[in-house]
Amino acid sequence: MTIFSIFNLLSVFLRIYYRKIELWNKNGKRSLSLVQRSPDF
Repeated sequence: MTIFSIFNLLSVFLRIYYRKIELWNKNGKRSLSLVQRSPDF
């Protein structure tokens, strides 16, 4: 695999991850602890 293809996979996973965080924000405050634990990008 090339570096470019790996970067594409990472971007796709990040989009899915942030969509889940948005859903958690609508459901409650649980996402705040998840965001604090996640590394800064």
